[in-house]
Amino acid sequence: MMEEAIALSGANDEGRKLFLIGVNCDADSSFNKDPKDPNKYEQEGQKMQFDEAQMVDYFSKLINEHPLLVYFEDAFSQFDFKGHNALKNRLTSEFPQVKMGLRQLFTEGGIKRVKLVTEHLAAGEVPPTREESVISKEEASKQMSATGTALVKNQKTPEKSKRTPPSNVVNEVVQNDFPEPDPSDPNKHKVVPDFISLNMQNSQIPNMTALLHFFKHQSQFQ
Repeated sequence: MMEEAIALSGANDEGRKLFLIGVNCDADSSFNKDPKDPNKYEQEGQKMQFDEAQMVDYFSKLINEHPLLVYFEDAFSQFDFKGHNALKNRLTSEFPQVKMGLRQLFTEGGIKRVKLVTEHLAAGEVPPTREESVISKEEASKQMSATGTALVKNQKTPEKSKRTPPSNVVNEVVQNDFPEPDPSDPNKHKVVPDFISLNMQNSQIPNMTALLHFFKHQSQFQ
């Protein structure tokens, strides 16, 4: 129906596309959490269950059938990192015009979670624990420096024996069900989407200018 309306409007032609289509998949609502048949997605009812590979094929089919489709948001359950990365790899290799975004994964945790999820670690580097993935009021105050931006400092992860949970926590990066880091694969729970939707109230950044400043200087954290 949407494609028909766009075609009838005459706004799109061979030389330009004023109207394109993006889909908020809200995959959490179709994710099957039943332990008897885990990590599956219900498509058109409970009788049709897709795994990550089948979902990626399904999205590829949609792209081929709908040329105006250029964006998927939350195509997989928020903590399905395997699915997120499988789709990202397929889009990059076969459909570079189509982008993916994540919203639900970043409803809490703000900039700290962006850093935690998107920054890949070197082999052998120990990922931070849940307790270390928090920020204190004092640290937040320091980050609100003279520039007025909430840049996260590049801190070395202390040795495991010296780790102590920070006190006076103001904003937790991970929800209780956020997956624990896996020392054997520090990048198991990493994904780099094309777009990120942040909850500005919980992000510890005052405005969009500060957010752009953060990404401009993200090389500090490499």
